[in-house]
Amino acid sequence: MSGLKQKVQSLIGALQDEDSNVRSNATLALGEMGKDAVPALSQALQDQDAKVRKGVAIALGQIGKDAVPVLVQALQDENLGVCRSSERALRKIGTSEALKAVEEYQSRQ
Repeated sequence: MSGLKQKVQSLIGALQDEDSNVRSNATLALGEMGKDAVPALSQALQDQDAKVRKGVAIALGQIGKDAVPVLVQALQDENLGVCRSSERALRKIGTSEALKAVEEYQSRQ
């Protein structure tokens, strides 16, 4: 297993930690790993802690266009902070799909 894949696997394991700070830090680190981290980050959107879910949105924004579908899903979160973080990430990505999702989100507010 390559060094990068080992890092990703280790960080994915950290998403299961009982400490929400560890999980949150793992999401941010996964954002630096690129599109291979999207499936794990997508699952982390189910985390009970809103701070972790906000970290997911920030991380997905770092990944870019490969993360747009997951960020669109995150706009449905019950926590306004998660929605706002997802909105900012989509704006940062800036593709037409991302910006359309932001526009639709804002029209529902």
